[in-house]
Amino acid sequence: MGRNIMILLFCCILIQSCTEDNATGLDDDVTSITIPSDGIPTIQAGIDSIADGGIIYIEPGTYDEIITIRNKTVHIKGIASSDSVYPKIVCRSTESSVITFASDGGGSLEGLSIQGGRAGIRGIAENRIAPVAVEIEEIAILDAEMGIGGTFSDLTIKNTEIDSTEWGVVLYELEELEMLHTFISNVEYTGLIVLNYHGLGQNPIEIVESSFAFCAEGGIAVVGDANDVSIRDCGVGLSGMFGILLIENGSVEILSTNITHIAQVYTDPTIGWVGDGISINSSDFVDIRNCWFYECDRVGILFGGSGGNLQDSRFEYLDIGLALIEGSQVNWENQNNVFEEVQTNCYDEEVGETLPVPTEPPDMPDPP
Repeated sequence: MGRNIMILLFCCILIQSCTEDNATGLDDDVTSITIPSDGIPTIQAGIDSIADGGIIYIEPGTYDEIITIRNKTVHIKGIASSDSVYPKIVCRSTESSVITFASDGGGSLEGLSIQGGRAGIRGIAENRIAPVAVEIEEIAILDAEMGIGGTFSDLTIKNTEIDSTEWGVVLYELEELEMLHTFISNVEYTGLIVLNYHGLGQNPIEIVESSFAFCAEGGIAVVGDANDVSIRDCGVGLSGMFGILLIENGSVEILSTNITHIAQVYTDPTIGWVGDGISINSSDFVDIRNCWFYECDRVGILFGGSGGNLQDSRFEYLDIGLALIEGSQVNWENQNNVFEEVQTNCYDEEVGETLPVPTEPPDMPDPP
C-alpha cells in the first residue's frame, strides 16, 4: 500500500513537471501550428512553441502584438479571408517594432498586413550575431517610422508594398539583398537606403522590377562598395532631391529604368543640389543602359569623380542631360543616346562652372 502511494506521488510530480516544461501542450518537434488555436492564442506563443524550421499559419483577423524571432528559423504565413484580406499585425507603440528578427533568427513572412511601430520589420545583431536569411513576400506595411530597417545578413523582399512611412527601407548592415516587385510610396524621406560596407562581395545587391514614388527626399541611395549593385527594370518618380544616389560604389549597373519628375515634391530648395535623376560620387564604374530621364530639375545624370558608360538612353525636357564633374570619364558619345528638348546634352566641368556633388548619405534615422 505504501509503495503504491509512493508511485502515485511520483507520477503526479512527473506530470506537473512536464506541464511546466511544455505549457502549450506541444511536443518540441511540432512543425506546424495555426494561430489562434487551443493553448496558443498569440503569434509569439506559436513562435516560442514551434520547432526550428516550422511553419505558423495565421487565421484572418487583427493581432495586437510585438513579435521576436530569435535562435530559430520560422515561416509565418497569413491565411486570406473569403474577401482576400490578409491578417493584420498592429503595434501601437512608436518605440517598438512589430516584428523583430534577432540573433540567429530567420525564416519567412508571407501574406500579412503590418501597421505601426518604430519599424514594421527590423533586424538586429546581438553580441555581433545577426539574423540568418530572411524572406519577406506579399507583405503590406503602413504607418510605421520605417517599413523595414536594421541589420540583416541575407534579405529578400518580394511583392511587398510599403506606404505612408517616414522611411521605406533602411539597411545599416547587410551581406546580401534581393528586392523584387516591391512598391514603396508616400515616404517622407528616402525609399531605400543601403549602407553597403559589410557585404561579402559574392553576390550583387539586386533591385529589380520595383517602384519608388512620392519619396520626398529620394528614391534609392546606396553608399559603399562591399558588393556590386544591380538596378534593373525599376521606376523612380516624383521624388525631391534625387532619383538614385550612389556614393563610393564599386561596380554598378542601372538597366531599363525610368526616372521622372525629380524635385517635383521638394519644398526647400536651399540645399544646393536638388533635382538629379542619378547622382554619382566617387564610384569606380557605373554602367547605365536603356534608361529614360524626364523632367529632372537639375540634371539627368551627374557623374562626380567617377567612371562609367552611358548607352541607349533617352533624355527629355531637361536643362542638362549629362554632367561630368571632378574629372569623370564616361563613354557616352556615339552610344545611341537620344536628347530631346534638352538645353545642354553634356555639361563638362572643364568648360563651365562646377556643380555641387552630393558627398553624404541622405537623412537617416537611428537604427530601430
